Amino acid sequence: MAGGKHAQDEGFDLGSIPWKPILLSIIVIAIIIGVFFGGKTVYSSFIANKDFFNFSKEKNEAQDNIAIEESMPTNLYGYKVLGELKIESKNYSSYILDSGINYTKKTNENTTDVVDENAVSGEEKSVLENNSEKIADALKKGVVKLYGEKLNQKGNFTIIGHNEEKKFAILNDLKVGDKLSVKTISKLEKKYVVSEITTVEPTDLKSLMPNSEYTILTLITCKTGSNERLVIKAIEENDYKKMNETKTVEENASVEQDTTDTDVVDNLE
Repeated sequence: MAGGKHAQDEGFDLGSIPWKPILLSIIVIAIIIGVFFGGKTVYSSFIANKDFFNFSKEKNEAQDNIAIEESMPTNLYGYKVLGELKIESKNYSSYILDSGINYTKKTNENTTDVVDENAVSGEEKSVLENNSEKIADALKKGVVKLYGEKLNQKGNFTIIGHNEEKKFAILNDLKVGDKLSVKTISKLEKKYVVSEITTVEPTDLKSLMPNSEYTILTLITCKTGSNERLVIKAIEENDYKKMNETKTVEENASVEQDTTDTDVVDNLE
């Protein structure tokens, strides 16, 4: 009996084991495990890492900005380009041309520029309708600098344009509180808030007066169906906040003074 069992064990055939299905199953299981842990690693490293996507977004935005900056011409229609005006809420943008004319003069080295009333006289005092062939030609090409030293610097920089599509017809749609931006040819960009909208006569030059406290942008165009001028005042957003804070303090001080005066009068009675 024992001898027979031993003979049976020695006759065990390893070839009868189904190796192929077993190996195939092992390979499939290994692939599944690899995919699981590999996917988990990818998720933890990239998908769950928000900084990765933020970096990609910032990189794309940076590339877009470079493309925009590289596309800004230095000259257009024979005029120097000073920068670009954008009103994103209105899907509007336009290059700002330098007419080469500046109605300013320096009184002395210690004072800021002031409007030179002697530079224009009579009907030539019209902000838009002057006898300068150069500025008239520039206005045919786009929106044009009329007054001011430098874009995005302290002071009052004035830009004029015809009330036409792709020029300054867009000014008719602006409201107080609307935002716009200006990027200079040197890539300095600032955002502005519309603070005031007025209508003036063509000979009214008060909107050109300088301001050394705030960075102001003045936009002027013809008033639709009128000889009057539409004047848009926009203040750099940080200056706008500061101006409103100052205004609030002054109003509160005025209210306190009125209250004090009233108490004095009441005591006299």
